[in-house]
Amino acid sequence: MPRAFKVVKRIEIILQTIDFLTKIASIDVNAKNVFGLTALDLLEMRLKDASGDYLNIGRLLQHAGAVNSRSNVSSETTGAASNTMSTVAGCSTLREILDRFLSKQEKWHKKEERNGRLESHRNAIMIAASLFAAAAFQAGSNPPGGFYQDTLISNDTCTTSHFPGQSILADNDPWSYQIISIANATAFFISSCIFLLLLSGLPLKNKVCTGILMVAAWIAIVAVGFSFLITTRATAGHAYEIYVMLPSIFVAYYTIIGIIVLGHIGRFLVKMVRRCWRKHRSSSSSTNAPANRGSV
Repeated sequence: MPRAFKVVKRIEIILQTIDFLTKIASIDVNAKNVFGLTALDLLEMRLKDASGDYLNIGRLLQHAGAVNSRSNVSSETTGAASNTMSTVAGCSTLREILDRFLSKQEKWHKKEERNGRLESHRNAIMIAASLFAAAAFQAGSNPPGGFYQDTLISNDTCTTSHFPGQSILADNDPWSYQIISIANATAFFISSCIFLLLLSGLPLKNKVCTGILMVAAWIAIVAVGFSFLITTRATAGHAYEIYVMLPSIFVAYYTIIGIIVLGHIGRFLVKMVRRCWRKHRSSSSSTNAPANRGSV
C-alpha cells in the first residue's frame, strides 16, 4: 500500500473520530489544558502552516460549539486546581480513545493488506499449477516423435513390430522415453494436488501450508524443465550444436533453481537462529533479574 494512501486514510480516520467524539454530550469541546488553551486555540497555532485538513477539523469543532480561550473567559476563580486536573484527565482520556481507535484501524488495514497479498499469492500459484498441468498433459498425450500409424508384425525380414498408437520414441530411445514419462507424470500429479489443496480451502495464513505449496511448485518446475531438456536431447538427432548447448542450459537452469532454494533455506535458518537467540536472551534476563534484586 503506498505511503500517500496510508496518510490519506489516517487523516480520514482522524476526522471521523473527531466528528464522533464531538457528538458525545459528556465531552467538553472547550476544555482547557494546563496552559489554559482550548482545542481551537491549539488548532489556530497550526493554521499558519496548515493544510485543508486542519480547516476541516476547525469546522467540526466550531460546529460542535468550540470557542477559543479569549471568548471563553471563565469567571470561576475558586477550584482552579480541580478544574485543571479534570481537564488534564479529560484530555488524557480523549487521547487514549483516539490512540486506541487509530491502532485498531491500523491493525485492520494491515490485516486487509496481508489478506490481499495472500490472495494474490494464491492466484499466482493457481495459474502456475494450471500451466504446468497443461504442459505435462500435452507432453504425455503427445510424446516427442509422435505415434506409429500402421501395423508392423515381425517376420523373417523384420525383427521389430509395432501397432498404431504406440510411441516411436519408446522403440528408438526407451531410456529417454521413460525419463520424459516420469517427469511429465510427476509435474502433472503434483500440479493436480496443488489444485486440490487450493480448492479445498487450504489456509495460506499458516506458514507450514504455504511452505508445502511452495515446495510442491518447485518440484513441478524442476520436473517440467527436466522433461523439456530430455525431450530436446532425444529429438535433436545428431546435431552437434544441440549436444554442446544442452549441458550448458542444464547447468544454468538447475544452478538458478539451486540458488533460489538455498536462499529460502538460508532465510529460514536465519529466522530460527534469531528466534532461538531471542528466547535465550529473554530467559537469561529473567534469571538475572531475581539475582540482581537479591544482591540489592
